[in-house]
Amino acid sequence: MHKLFRKWGIVARGIIIINRIFFVFVKDEYLIELGNQIRTLRKEKGLSQEQLALKADVDRSYMGGIERGERNVTFLTLVKIANTLGCDVAKFTKGIPQPAS
Repeated sequence: MHKLFRKWGIVARGIIIINRIFFVFVKDEYLIELGNQIRTLRKEKGLSQEQLALKADVDRSYMGGIERGERNVTFLTLVKIANTLGCDVAKFTKGIPQPAS
């Protein structure tokens, strides 16, 4: 992985070349962790991704992108998801970022 990606804490997702222009799709490690925590809570509640999206009034494919760390989700969307899962937003972000050693 490119050293700048490591420095910024992002993971390369894929590269697309259009008219000799490189587009690099990246995932941020913090968004990946946020998505993992949302996925864990959703599964604990026994909800499918589609059920959570419907109840939280979020598009199903957008919800998938959040859980995969592909979306830089807004605070208001986090509030909707938290309300649906019966928790507060802090539950999603606990341990993000990890404290420096």
